[in-house]
Amino acid sequence: MTKEMILIVDDDARTIEFLRDSLLVPSGYSALCATDGEEALHLALTQEPDLIVLDLQMPKMDGFEVLEALKKAGQKIPTILITAHGSENVAIQAFRLGVRDYFPKPFKVTEMMEAVERSLAEARLRREKQELTERIELVNRQLEQKLRELTILYGISKSVTSLLDLDKLLTRIVEATTYITGAEEISLFLRDEETQNLQLRAVQRAGDKQAHGARESADDAVVRQVMSTGRLAMIQSPRSRKTDPLQATLAVPLKSRNGTIGVLHATTKTAMEPFSEDDRYVLSVLADYAAIAIQNARLFAEVEEQKGKLETILTGTEDVIVVTDEKGRVLLMNPAAAEAFDVEPGEIMGKPLLEVISNEMLHQLIRRQMTKKSARNLEVPLLDGRTFYASLSPIPEVGWALIMRDITYLKELDKMKSDFVATITHDLRSPLTSIQGLIQLLPQVGELNEEQGEFTEQAMKNVEHMQALISSLLDIGRIEAGVGMEMGPIHIEVVIEELLRNLQGTAQDKELSLEAILPDDLSVVEGNHTRLVQVITNLLDNAMKYTPKGGSVKVSAQEDEDQITVYVTDTGVGIPASARPHIFDKFYRVQGPATREFEGAGLGLATVKSIVEKHGGQVHVESRVGHGSTFYFTLPKIQTTPPVR
Repeated sequence: MTKEMILIVDDDARTIEFLRDSLLVPSGYSALCATDGEEALHLALTQEPDLIVLDLQMPKMDGFEVLEALKKAGQKIPTILITAHGSENVAIQAFRLGVRDYFPKPFKVTEMMEAVERSLAEARLRREKQELTERIELVNRQLEQKLRELTILYGISKSVTSLLDLDKLLTRIVEATTYITGAEEISLFLRDEETQNLQLRAVQRAGDKQAHGARESADDAVVRQVMSTGRLAMIQSPRSRKTDPLQATLAVPLKSRNGTIGVLHATTKTAMEPFSEDDRYVLSVLADYAAIAIQNARLFAEVEEQKGKLETILTGTEDVIVVTDEKGRVLLMNPAAAEAFDVEPGEIMGKPLLEVISNEMLHQLIRRQMTKKSARNLEVPLLDGRTFYASLSPIPEVGWALIMRDITYLKELDKMKSDFVATITHDLRSPLTSIQGLIQLLPQVGELNEEQGEFTEQAMKNVEHMQALISSLLDIGRIEAGVGMEMGPIHIEVVIEELLRNLQGTAQDKELSLEAILPDDLSVVEGNHTRLVQVITNLLDNAMKYTPKGGSVKVSAQEDEDQITVYVTDTGVGIPASARPHIFDKFYRVQGPATREFEGAGLGLATVKSIVEKHGGQVHVESRVGHGSTFYFTLPKIQTTPPVR
């Protein structure tokens, strides 16, 4: 611990020796001595003692003159005044000049030592207070500096992170770095996402008013080091003298979740000191903001590119596309949809889709499927005469997508085909009747041998098969034309139970389990009894035909708000995914080893589809090869009260 220093000023050498050698030094203090006022003032100003013991009467400058000079110099050194010529006026003047204690000679040793301790204690307190004040001021200055840095960083980060144009963003980062560090050259290197090569993308050099973009390959050892390690690097060139300017380089990594994506590089050539710890901290924080902003800008550019592609697709396609949120409010509608529904896209965004469109079949599809949270397809006729194939599917974390494809041309082709088939089948019926009659007359012309008999029998079977096929085609034609489709109230569960009783014998012959699981009190549907019997019979015949021995066939029903759904489920061979889209087409039969042994014209399911659609319903299939199939169709309920809209 440094000894406290006391300056003894007296023109009497004996007094100096007594104070120094007998009192102060033995008590652990160090002493300075002066014999006149000028010497005392010089030592007080240069050595800054902790206490002055000052005689009043001295050559050159008396004690009061010394005190006055110290006061003018701004020195506040505690002082004890001693004098051989004391008086009340001397004491008053001494205390006015800041003297701590006043002793007339001769003085008591104990009183002098107490005064010394008292004065030094006060000095210590003042010194500690001064040191504490200086420390507080230093901390305040440091806090103010940090606050300025944070304010600058906040302003810069706000400016940087608000930019989504990558080139503008990079130049802004370089300009901000120049502002913070004052470096003569700032460069920003970025790894190219496609080539993975490092490129110089923005630079600002001494004399440049602003940063500018660049696209140059980078081959800098410091930059490569930072890219490799992902850690800050600072390099400074040696200098021969402290007064020489310093060249220093500071390189900071730009880090993202996927690693280091670039380097922010600052170089100074005229600095007297290297980059400070504050410089390194501030630049590191700026680099973190910059990396986030760069990633955001890249993601924004990618989203904009994908958005442009999507807009091109949506605008160019003739398909109707509508996207809603989970509550059915419109998020997106392409021009084809706006034209089909006769609305303005900008006016209906955010509105419920059910309020935007007026097509009742679409209303039913939307209400039903949004409740079930499942996909569904439906043929929807519009008022302008066009027919669309509508598909409503859930989109995870978004809502729903309604996609409608114009199938008017296909429907027209299908009608032309049906008309052509109806004409051909009608024209073939008379010749086939004649052929059948001639075959029946052959035995009457003359006896047939065994081989001729077999040929005749085979010919008759083929004619009968052709007649059955023609009858089926004519039947489909009548269904599609609505001939014989008188409607009335039908209890569908009664139809199902009656059919199951009639088919139990067939099921037992094939060792199949045939059962119905129906809810009580199903609502009444409006339909044609004969045709609905035909639908369920065809579905059950198919189920039993393609289900091996030991399997099961089950009929069930479910009632919704506005319709009844009937399910026919089997444990048969199943239907391949590639065949399901065509399963209801006329003459289509699934080809494969599991179905080759079964005969059929491919008209049964086409008939089912025609009848169900004439009833205002839809028919669908779900299947897994080797596990079985479920065919289900819907029938609208008879509404006793107007449905809720």
